Amino acid sequence: MKRLSFVLALASLMTVTFGCSDTQTSAPAAPADVVREQAVTQNPGIIPPQARPHGLSYSEWSEIWWQWLFSIPIDENPGLDPDGRFVALNQSGQVWFLAPNFGGGQVDVRYATIPAGKMLFIDIAAILGSPALGDPEDIDELYALISALVDGIVEVSFSVDGAIAGVEGYRVRSGLFRLELPENNVLGLEPGSYFPAAAEGYYVMLAPLSAGDHTLHIFADFGEVFGTSDVTFHLAVE
Repeated sequence: MKRLSFVLALASLMTVTFGCSDTQTSAPAAPADVVREQAVTQNPGIIPPQARPHGLSYSEWSEIWWQWLFSIPIDENPGLDPDGRFVALNQSGQVWFLAPNFGGGQVDVRYATIPAGKMLFIDIAAILGSPALGDPEDIDELYALISALVDGIVEVSFSVDGAIAGVEGYRVRSGLFRLELPENNVLGLEPGSYFPAAAEGYYVMLAPLSAGDHTLHIFADFGEVFGTSDVTFHLAVE
């Protein structure tokens, strides 16, 4: 119930506010279809899911993505960004992160400037689980719950400049990781350190975009409980 309440509260908050690691622990074996080679050849510009961009796997990048997202307070969190004003927050290094919204039927259009030469790691549709959210403390049960929720995703799509990418082979499961939550955090928990957390879903790592203007579109239909997430990014790469 805590997870459902969290999602519904975020959907309400978006309407009111904006007018609209520890050492990694190995995860249980992921399903055989986590990596599908046939999807990779259709996606020029997207790093293959078995690659290790900048020395890290997709699974490891997904953990860092979640840590980035939840390290930012709710009043400027990129998942609640109505127009792109929060895109550059807490970004560093050769990989920048882009966030969808938190669902609930929210549709956002965001405008931002991205430095040239940056890869972009993007959560298209993923689920986080943690005992801190009322999820099982048993690790196998925790992963089973997260996987079942991801299995329930009805539709996922991602496009770059109008070209639709095949993302079926980009389903990724994280290891266990720690969340460091600030005051006034998105999860509504006391600030502090929370372990374990885990996640699974669809992510892509984009090779650096060429200089100029680009449009990315993320869409996910999580079904009746979580609703849809729909975000368009208009990016100026300079």
